[in-house]
Amino acid sequence: MMKTDPKIRHVLTMLLLVWLSACSSSRIDFTATPSERVMLTPYRTGIAEPLGTPTREASSVPIPMEPTPTPLVYTVVVNDTMLGIAFRYGISLDELLAANPDVDPQFLPVGIELIIPIHGVEAPLDASATPIPLIAQQPSCYSDGLRGSWCFLLISNDQDFSVENITATIDIYTADGEQLVTADMIALVNALPPDESMPLVYSSNQDLPRDAVTVARVLSAIPITEDSDRYLLAELTQAEIRIDESGNQAHVNGLFRVLSESKTATIIWILAVAYDENGNVVGVRRFEHSGEVPGGTNIDFSFWVYSLGPPIQRVDTLIEARP
Repeated sequence: MMKTDPKIRHVLTMLLLVWLSACSSSRIDFTATPSERVMLTPYRTGIAEPLGTPTREASSVPIPMEPTPTPLVYTVVVNDTMLGIAFRYGISLDELLAANPDVDPQFLPVGIELIIPIHGVEAPLDASATPIPLIAQQPSCYSDGLRGSWCFLLISNDQDFSVENITATIDIYTADGEQLVTADMIALVNALPPDESMPLVYSSNQDLPRDAVTVARVLSAIPITEDSDRYLLAELTQAEIRIDESGNQAHVNGLFRVLSESKTATIIWILAVAYDENGNVVGVRRFEHSGEVPGGTNIDFSFWVYSLGPPIQRVDTLIEARP
């Protein structure tokens, strides 16, 4: 029998091991499967008090600890809100609004500079910046069917004057008292006339447990002075609201016009608020008109509002016009 050269035998052995290893390996196939849609089932809680103490995450911006001779200047970045900036620097929202009377908190452009009134530096306070108490219902929260959630806090103005800059926060807890969310709620229009109501909104791309406990708190509402020229009188005419037989959606259409014929509006917002049979907010939609609207001109509008929960029983509307 012929003897195999040791070097050749070693090479053959290595090739055999590589071949066996290749034969024994397996391929793992990661195949994404579509996520199941979530039914639009509302959840609510009658608990009016939190199961834990609301807390906020620590801010990454240092709060000045020493009085300074001049106020601090802060430059607004993406996703900033007046409420968030005020909390970040340890001041009240009213103090921040009073120090920046020409800044509209609902239109906070990136790059604008805000005066931050630091302790020991007096801000030019305005008597009209006194917070006004408003009526607030328990928040109603819903799944949006896409693994997200919406919460509505209905605010009613029982004063005999209009208010603006309504702000609120919402805290959401598990049934065990673990805090899931603490966030600002957003007003979809700026001004709330007397004897009118509108919801503040919180939305998230995360679903919430059905037994979640929601606690909301109104932080501020500032009266609109009679001599204010930041809003124009406007009205809806020939407004028609048709609720679908299923109650899942409603069509809102009609005409609007600015009543001051000598004025021209550049911003027109129409807010539709859908309610269920118990008076809970189940959906909101804001129509925005683009372009100038001369006073006295009739403009048509048409849009839909949808329910995230029970069937729609009625739809209320608000219009806001600004020069």
